[in-house]
Formats: sequence, structure tokens, C-alpha cells
Amino acid sequence: MEIQEFIEKFADAVDIMDTSNIEANTALSDLDGWSSLALVQVVVFFDEEFGKEVSIEDLKKCNTINDLYQQR
Repeated sequence: MEIQEFIEKFADAVDIMDTSNIEANTALSDLDGWSSLALVQVVVFFDEEFGKEVSIEDLKKCNTINDLYQQR
């Protein structure tokens, strides 16, 4: 999966409607709606999309979209 496809699917998983300003180096903290609920949604996203278990603690170490992308 290429990064742009990952961004689209990630945004859908965490209910971000506008992805036009999201890039690989976008800081997660800059995203509207990035919260503890979003972390849980990303855990589910990784499980469903990649069949991979990722912990919230691992996700908390991620600072950018690319950091998440590398976790897959």
C-alpha cells in the first residue's frame, strides 16, 4: 500500500473528511479530531486492514502520518 492510499484509509478510519492537506510528514497533533478515541480507531484500522495488532502505547510514540505508516 502506497502512502497516499494509507492516508485515505487512515482518514476514513478516524473520521477525517478533508485529506487535501494531509501528507506523510503531517504531525498527528495537527489533525482535527486526533484524540484518544482516534488512537482506538487506529488500533481497529490496523487490525482490519493489515491483520496486525498494534498497541496504543506504540501509537503514542508516533508523531507523523509516516510514523504510523511505518508501523503497518
